[in-house]
Amino acid sequence: MNDEPTSSAPVADPKGIVEELAVGWVCLGLAGDVDGLVDLYNSDAIFFGSLPRIFLGHAGVAEYFQTISLASLQSVRFDWQQAIFITPSVINAGGLVYFGMEIDGEPASLRFGISWVLSNTGAGWKISAHHASPREL
Repeated sequence: MNDEPTSSAPVADPKGIVEELAVGWVCLGLAGDVDGLVDLYNSDAIFFGSLPRIFLGHAGVAEYFQTISLASLQSVRFDWQQAIFITPSVINAGGLVYFGMEIDGEPASLRFGISWVLSNTGAGWKISAHHASPREL
């Protein structure tokens, strides 16, 4: 009996999927494109960023990005340390994100721990859950 897999379909790299979505996030964030950022999230996303409350769905994600100052962003860099498939259509990822920005006219660097849950509902990979918490540099 042969125990080798019979499928020749390539196995997707979950970290590569996360990194590809993060590249889009960085480009849209630096461009200040709130609508583009919202499109990266599922319509029922849970978003817990740097503000003290949770934002829900597309309307909540839009409110979050309209509330913070995207215009002050000068650089964003994700460092994904782990990404795993929970199911073939769900990825859990965690790492760090570094922001270079201007706060009160002065350059500032911020680092956050970040976790994303991505899901693929057939229309491509989207962020279903986003959580970030500050970390000392």
